[in-house]
Amino acid sequence: MEESSLVQYATMTANGAAPTKAYWTEYGPLNVYVPAAAFAIFGPSVTLERVVGLAYRLVLMVALYLLIRRHSKRAAWLGVALAWWLLAPWGAMAYSWLGGLACALAALYLYSPREPEQVSSNRRLAAAGLMTALALGFRPDLVLALGVGALLTLPAQRRQWKPVVAGFGVGLIPYLVLVVTAGPSNALRNVVIDPLFNLRSGRVLPFPPSARSSSEFFTRVQQLINAYTNHNWYGAPLPMQVAELFWLLMVVGAVLTATVVVARRNGNRALVALSAFSALLFTNIYQRTDISHLRLVGTVWVGLLPLALAYMGKRWFVRSERVVAAGAMSFMLVATLAAPQIVTAGFVELVGGRSSFAAPRNVVVNNGRSVQTQDRYEAAYMTAALWLVDHNSRPGDRFFEGPSDLRFTNYNEPSFYWLEPHLTPATYYLEMNPGIANTSSSGLAKQVASADVLLLSRRYEQFSEPNTSTQPGSPDPNVEVVQHFCVVAERGWYVVLRHTTSTFVAPTSLRTKGLVRLGGHGVRRCGTLGATN
Repeated sequence: MEESSLVQYATMTANGAAPTKAYWTEYGPLNVYVPAAAFAIFGPSVTLERVVGLAYRLVLMVALYLLIRRHSKRAAWLGVALAWWLLAPWGAMAYSWLGGLACALAALYLYSPREPEQVSSNRRLAAAGLMTALALGFRPDLVLALGVGALLTLPAQRRQWKPVVAGFGVGLIPYLVLVVTAGPSNALRNVVIDPLFNLRSGRVLPFPPSARSSSEFFTRVQQLINAYTNHNWYGAPLPMQVAELFWLLMVVGAVLTATVVVARRNGNRALVALSAFSALLFTNIYQRTDISHLRLVGTVWVGLLPLALAYMGKRWFVRSERVVAAGAMSFMLVATLAAPQIVTAGFVELVGGRSSFAAPRNVVVNNGRSVQTQDRYEAAYMTAALWLVDHNSRPGDRFFEGPSDLRFTNYNEPSFYWLEPHLTPATYYLEMNPGIANTSSSGLAKQVASADVLLLSRRYEQFSEPNTSTQPGSPDPNVEVVQHFCVVAERGWYVVLRHTTSTFVAPTSLRTKGLVRLGGHGVRRCGTLGATN
């Protein structure tokens, strides 16, 4: 869902739409502005969005290398190799977190002088302030970790703060553009209020994760797929792998925390700042303990592990860097054996031809645009649904995509908006989240009513997690579907509906002939029960 929504957001922004005003989005403005700028120059495509994602990763790895190299060149090379080993199987999507991390690590590198005895130049400090603001432009939730890291490395002389403040002010221009184009209330609600107060209760997972059963929906789905496809080489059940990787990363986090204490005693401000920043990334794991968040934080933690071991080892008379390197490699070997599906599945499936990246039949093409799917069945269902949408709409019609029961807006598929460029999205919530789109004040019912064509999906009807996402929201959007739409056809888990001029009141029994069950209601088929165009 994240990649398709990002591509659609960037395309709309490149065509003049304002984030948080034209569509809902929870991240900072640079999450959209950067790929939108690339789309404006070269044209929108998923491939270009992934090139942007690779650029994020390149900056991240270079910044990580430069930060570690000032302490140990061998630890720098080893740390980057370990970080890339954990990150590479995750694909090339332009995740806002990676863009934010790249800028944050670059800022920490620039805050410290090139040599310990030197004084940082004003140009270097201004660049540090700029990169700090850009990091927050991607992910405002980095403010705690980056704020602590910056304060620990800022020069003691206040006169040197002026270039930092000047650079930071320039880096806030994307937020200024957002406020001017979208309005202060839209920007504040999307970037601050919704993520902090309205969304988290519907996405949080139990902490720590259980080794017996997963609380995260997609991990359970993948576990069923493993059982169905007989992928026994993956080792232990996936929930156990998640739990094992979690506890291994907690060990790394403890080592980084200890490094903060030891480096502070020895007056190594640069290492204190780097270790403290990294340790505080733990908040991202705590808010949702799933594979994605473990990998996002683990990339930095594992990358810094060789340096932390080398520094701590010197305190314990382990002088040889080869011993430290062996220790870091041993940790990664243990992590690979404990969580093989998480660490290596991407590599193995790509080489073996089972990955969606290596299977052309898994690609859906429509109106000159394409997306990759998990398997050929999903691709076939999507292709059939898109054909129905195209044949029941005209250019400029309003198009809505969402779950079959609109009381539960846990997940949807924004890729359909990307694949239908000739249609106008009928909703503000191109990406749906619990506690956001399904509230009584969201306006979703009016947006549904304004649509000419609906594409509703039963794909996530069985979604369940131990949080508020299982609590039903407003029933008003479902009422609009029943009263003002009729079912054209069903393809796989997709149902295509079109707007009708007549108002329909559903009978109390779902067994009435000509009805299709959607959201606990019976929806008429087109051509029956008085349904007219």
